[in-house]
Parts: sequence; structure tokens; C-alpha cells
Amino acid sequence: MIELEAPIKEVTVYADRALITRCGDIELEAGEHELRVNNLPQFLRDSLRASGQGPQGLRILNVDISTAFLSRPPEAELSTLQDELDALIQQHKLLEARQNALNDRRQWLCALGEQSRDFAKGLAQGQMKPQDCADFFSFTANQALQDAEAAQSLEVQLKQVQQEIATKKREIAAKQGHTLSDRLAAVVTVAMAQAGTFELELSYLIMGASWHPHYDVRVQMKGEKSEGEVELTYVGVVQQSTGERWENVGLSLSTARPSQSAVLPDLTPWYLNVYTPPMPLAYGAPQAAAPMRAAKSRAVPGADANVYLPQQYAAMPAMAPMSLASTMDEEEQEEVQEIATRQADVSTATV
Repeated sequence: MIELEAPIKEVTVYADRALITRCGDIELEAGEHELRVNNLPQFLRDSLRASGQGPQGLRILNVDISTAFLSRPPEAELSTLQDELDALIQQHKLLEARQNALNDRRQWLCALGEQSRDFAKGLAQGQMKPQDCADFFSFTANQALQDAEAAQSLEVQLKQVQQEIATKKREIAAKQGHTLSDRLAAVVTVAMAQAGTFELELSYLIMGASWHPHYDVRVQMKGEKSEGEVELTYVGVVQQSTGERWENVGLSLSTARPSQSAVLPDLTPWYLNVYTPPMPLAYGAPQAAAPMRAAKSRAVPGADANVYLPQQYAAMPAMAPMSLASTMDEEEQEEVQEIATRQADVSTATV
């Protein structure tokens, strides 16, 4: 596996993320090679793209991502800051150990002072001299004073070291952002048909970057007249906490939102088929199974007012007698024939 240095070439900043483009070139022999670009931040894995240029017959076979688990960021500046933080933490622990030892000695002096009543017995029995007692009390007093001054000095040093630790942590957080110390690596497999220079271009999206517009409006009046010129300045303010240094790169600002088109929607299929019309219902279908004699509805025009036909027959057109006759029994057919041949009674009057 060959490690390839691919510094940042271009950066496109969106409203909530940035598109990073890295470029690097290397001389390769003919055959298959694996190129590894290390120390990449925690970018969006699905956004990694690789392209390249080289001799004829060049092919990119695969693009993969691997994770390097690190205890601290690999960047030189962040590593230096982390070393300084570790030294401050070690100094803080040393001061705490000295403070604990000093507290133990002060407790020992207090316990020794509580035994001073035994000196009176020693003086009475002649085992001790007054000068010995004076020297003892002078020693304990001086030692207590020195311990008090040392304790106060240690407290001041501890407080100062704690402030420096907090400051160093804020500085590291500002440079590193909210990203983890772990880094990603892009592994690109290429097949070279012939030896030559291969130029690799990697691009990926990363969170922690944004920009917003800033407007500056200035009005310059012309003398005492109520006229003037308005000057509008439009700039873009870029903020980023990706853990990468954007130095000497091509910077572009975009109002596009790549997050809205990152995932294709699920489309509902439409199925097409030949239209089949529904089957028409024939007259006299079996659904009219009710008794026909009981379904009298209206009189037939030109017939006697007391003669009625069933509603389903009266509503049928006269051009389908065969369909009507096929559903009647003999008695009903005779009744319909009698109505059809009967002459209508016509009344006349002189006006």
C-alpha cells in the first residue's frame, strides 16, 4: 500500500457543510496499486468521490474508507497543544501531592503539640531542661508558620495551573471543534495499463462549516443638497470547526443545499394496461326477480285507466318486443296484446 499526500485544493462552503477537494499525484508502474490518503477528518462517508487522470488505460477499481483510532489528533499544531495540556495536568498533580504531604506534616505537628503536657512531668522529674522545652516550642511554631506559608503558596499555584488547563482546553476545542481524535483514510485501488503519473482527486462533504452574508451600507451626501450616493458592500463570513486548516485554497460560497438532493425519493410505480370496458347488463336480467304482477306502476298511454303494466315493462322501449316477450308468461302476453290492439276513446267538443 502506497501513502499519498493530497493537500486541500478547493473548498466550497454551503449553509451547513462544506465540500472539500484534495489533489495529489504520484509516479506508478504498470499494474494494480492501492493508494492511501491518511489523516482525513470525520466526513460524511457516503459523499466520498474519487477521480483521476493518467496514462491511457487507467482504471479506478475501488474506493474504500478505513478508520484510524488515535488517542490524540495527528495534526502538528493540535499535537503541540495536547503536549502542553498534558504538562500542565502533570504539574497540577505534582502540586496536589505536595499539598497532601504538607497537610500530613501539619497534622503531625498538631498531634505533637497535644503531647506537650507531658513536658511538665519531665521537668518535674528532672528528665528535661527548660531550654529543651523552649527549643521544642520554637521549632514547632516556626515549622507551623512555614507550613502555613507553603500551603498558601500551593493554593495559589494550583489555582493558576487550573486556569491554564482550562484555557488550553478551550484553545484545543476551538481548533479541533467537536470532531473526534480518530481520523479516516481513503483507500483507492487503481490499475495502470502503463507506467506514468497518476493524478488523484478526492472530494467529500464535511459538517461543521457554514457561511452567512454581511451587508455594509454607507451613504455619502453631496454638499448641502438632499442628494447622495449609497454604497452597498456585500461580504460572506465563513466559519468552520472541521479540524482542517484551509490555507492557500480556492474558496467558493454557495447557496445550494446539497442535503435536499442527497437521497433519491422512493417512486411509486404506475402500471399501464389495455382499457377493458365493463360488460353491459341486458334487459330482463335475473336481478328483477320480484313478482311482476305486484309491481304495477303507471298506465299505458291510449289504454283504459284501469289497466296497468308493471313498471319495468312500461319503462322499456317499444323496439324490443322479443326481449319483453321472453320474460312474460302466456297470460301476461295476452294482456299486453289486448292493450296494444284496443282503440282509444276519443272525445270531441264544439268550440
